Amino acid sequence: MTMQPLATADRMAKRTRLGNLLATAAELEHGVVCQYLFVAFSMKRHTDEGGVSWAQLELMRGWEAQILLIARQEMEHLGLVANLLTAIGEAPNFLRPNFPIPSRYYPVDDPPSLEPFGLKVLKRLIILEQPATTTPEEDELFAASGIQVPPQTESVGSLYREVLKLCTELDAGDCSSLWIGPPSAQRDTLEIIPVPVRGLQLPPIARLYDVAFEPVTDLASATAVINQIIEEGEGAPSAGPASHWVRLLTIHKELSAAVKADKGFTPARPVMTNPTHDRITNPQALPVFELFDQAYTTVVLMLMRYFGQTDESAPEVAGLQQAVFYPMMTTILRPLGEILTQLPAGTDLTVRAGPAFSFGRGLAFLPHREAAWNLIGQYLAAMADAADDLSTAAGYAAPITARFTFVAQNLARIQLNFQNAMTQLGIAS
Repeated sequence: MTMQPLATADRMAKRTRLGNLLATAAELEHGVVCQYLFVAFSMKRHTDEGGVSWAQLELMRGWEAQILLIARQEMEHLGLVANLLTAIGEAPNFLRPNFPIPSRYYPVDDPPSLEPFGLKVLKRLIILEQPATTTPEEDELFAASGIQVPPQTESVGSLYREVLKLCTELDAGDCSSLWIGPPSAQRDTLEIIPVPVRGLQLPPIARLYDVAFEPVTDLASATAVINQIIEEGEGAPSAGPASHWVRLLTIHKELSAAVKADKGFTPARPVMTNPTHDRITNPQALPVFELFDQAYTTVVLMLMRYFGQTDESAPEVAGLQQAVFYPMMTTILRPLGEILTQLPAGTDLTVRAGPAFSFGRGLAFLPHREAAWNLIGQYLAAMADAADDLSTAAGYAAPITARFTFVAQNLARIQLNFQNAMTQLGIAS
């Protein structure tokens, strides 16, 4: 059946709706990434913390690996939405409200919230990932969880299905006026994670670290990307036990059994929900909290420039990639986030701090290439100095000081590499 062309007014209304939905999807994915990372950061790592045995820690390591895998794929989804936005001529969106976020802001009933690992947060995330259709095996696993889904809950999947419907309708009307973004601005897996990886040359279609980025240039590629997001999150016959929904249900099942077998089992640190700057009063936690937010803000600025680059050359885009992805995310944000959940938030030593994932400044796309790079370089240098100060500060436990040293060394390396890239590319500092 051939679809009829849309009238100009209808077309622009649908196009506006599509852009708004994708912007909301980006904010949702961004917020979900932060929630999964917060859950992982809150988990205990040693029996000395109490409430866990070595056997339970081994079980928890498996849960943490699954949660971090989901977090990586949610980051992938954020990047894929950026590709979708770029493909239709819109700007990639990396902004979102700071936590806590009111429920009316999103098309889901349960509002995004930063909470420590446990049955409560797993339940909320399971409801968020709830699929429209399920297999009998999935139904059985879900029924065993005892989780009740609130009536008339809108899912993230329903948002993406409307996006796909709009893309299909607009493409049928006039595809040349829909896919107007430059193909050169699209990001793929091998740009995000360049190969060879540790000396291994991999094919272009390889999934690296359980993520796959695909460029979007037409309806076929947009459909594939949207289906990928839905299948990885909600699941589908092709996704099976690999979907986020089933992974979370499995963790919920195993955690419920572990708690039933040992009433004293407490896998999470007593981290406060939705930390904010005014609630962190411990003088040891506060500078770590501020450094985390500085690093997170800088990561977002680099992502904005990486996905929304204007006149960067290929080497300049590579310079951004080499700073923002695995160095900043894994060697800076992760250790700082984990350190925060070990430190008291204030005078009550039983309540721990945590990262807020808040933007410490009026965050916006930096439009001027040379100034943007220069400003990012200044942020990196300031963070390297702050981390170096923490590595020599008194009062921290030796293992935490060792991690500060690790962070300081990596920030110094990232800052130096970024500065060298600026010099080689002729960007004044």
